[in-house]
Amino acid sequence: MALAQNIEFGIAGMSCTGCSGKVEKALTEAAGILEVDVSLEDAKAVISFDPDQISGNSVLKIVQDKGFETSEKKKPLN
Repeated sequence: MALAQNIEFGIAGMSCTGCSGKVEKALTEAAGILEVDVSLEDAKAVISFDPDQISGNSVLKIVQDKGFETSEKKKPLN
């Protein structure tokens, strides 16, 4: 396993805990996702993932496929 990578990005369109829960569940179930922190209050997510199994762009696509917009700026945390 490669060193985990972390990204932080904004999520638009989450209006309730059901929305943030939907995003968190989809991310948690994806192969290669190691840790998920979705904040409804801050409208953002911080994700730790294995880059050998999933890319940062794929992480964003999971959120977008659930009907939410992600900010274009990904912020690598490491």
